Amino acid sequence: MAFLEQDQPPYIFHIRSPLYVRALALPLIAVVVCPIAFFYWKLGIRGTEALFKHSVGYFAFWFVILAMVGSLAFALWILLPPQSTLARFEFTREHIRFIPNLVARFIGEASEEADISTASSEILLCYRVWHGQQPGYRIIVRSADGAERELASHSPHTQVDLNPSEVDGLADAVSPATGLPVRVVIRRKLPNGAVEEVSGRPSASKTGTLMGIGATVAALPYAAGIFMGWLSPSPAIVIAVGLALWLCILLTLYVAARTGPAHKKFPSLRTLTTLVTFSAAYRVCFVVTAYFRGRL
Repeated sequence: MAFLEQDQPPYIFHIRSPLYVRALALPLIAVVVCPIAFFYWKLGIRGTEALFKHSVGYFAFWFVILAMVGSLAFALWILLPPQSTLARFEFTREHIRFIPNLVARFIGEASEEADISTASSEILLCYRVWHGQQPGYRIIVRSADGAERELASHSPHTQVDLNPSEVDGLADAVSPATGLPVRVVIRRKLPNGAVEEVSGRPSASKTGTLMGIGATVAALPYAAGIFMGWLSPSPAIVIAVGLALWLCILLTLYVAARTGPAHKKFPSLRTLTTLVTFSAAYRVCFVVTAYFRGRL
């Protein structure tokens, strides 16, 4: 087994933001960019500036511009966050440290650390399924006497959701970085309170299904808005189709929550399935597409 020298930097693993969190930026980008593009294409730069200045005044015009630029920058930050803002694990031969993401640190969450000593026997990369808690991976340092120190379990703002390639890569990199063997396990709390532990990882099909649901929820209002804008039917049909698609999303998430692993309830997808979020993205795409088609 290879070991890192004492003066070598730690192995750092950044925890990517979940797909549904990054998808929240798409409606915000559409709300900001589409109206600006529409006015500039219709009136030109000077015409748009004159229209806003005449309507809201000089200072209000620049306030609106700054607000739009700030909103766009915030949306891009959500969609493509810098690595320095992400939660991360740091692995060395002396310790393992978990550092929460920027938002969690801003509201006062502290980093966690587990020491590695001669009494440490192994590291567990544990996928924990606990009733009433969000499933996700945890790093556990286990001693020879069975004592454990768990990291990334106390931060409610960090969900460590890894795909199979990330699990394999993390397991292969942590062992030489810490000098301890690494095992991938799944722990489930049974109805009687007992904890079941099995070696292995969640099946890739379940992970792919959950990611597919999140991607569909994020893309459907845009695709539907563009399609209906291209056809440009009557307003009643446009509204009826949008409402039907929104209800279908709710039904899909309900069925997935009832039949998915550990009855996953998708709490973080609720912001993407609200009527306001869905209708905003659907309406903007419909209006822009219909206008370029010459139907408005």
